[in-house]
Amino acid sequence: MSESQTTQEQLTSKEISAFLNRIAEFTGALKLPHTIFISNLRHDKYKLTQPIPVSIEYENNVVIASFYDVDVYGTGDDIQEAITDLCSQIIEVYELYSQNLNHLGPVPAREWKYLQTIICPID
Repeated sequence: MSESQTTQEQLTSKEISAFLNRIAEFTGALKLPHTIFISNLRHDKYKLTQPIPVSIEYENNVVIASFYDVDVYGTGDDIQEAITDLCSQIIEVYELYSQNLNHLGPVPAREWKYLQTIICPID
C-alpha cells in the first residue's frame, strides 16, 4: 500500500469519525422525551416489587423524571439526579399517605392502593 493511499484512508476515517461525533452531539442536543424503567428506589427502608415506568423530559437545562401513575416528578441537572429526586418524592408520598389513611380523598386513596402493590418495606 502506498503512502498516499494510507493517508487518504486515514482522512476518510477521520471524516467518518467527525461526522459520527457530530450526529451524536446533534442527537444529544435534541433531548427527546423517552421512557425508562427503574427497579430501585435508592432507599434503605423501601424497595420496588416491580419495575416502574419513568418518563424523562427536558425543559431548558433541567431534566424532569415523572411517574404518572402517582403524579409525582423529580428534577435534576442530569437523568440520575432527576431519578434520585423522583424516588425521594415517591417515598414522601408513600409515607404521607400511610400516615393519613383516614383522610385520603378518592385520588390519593387510589394512588395509595397502587403504591402498596409496587412498594414494600425492606425487612
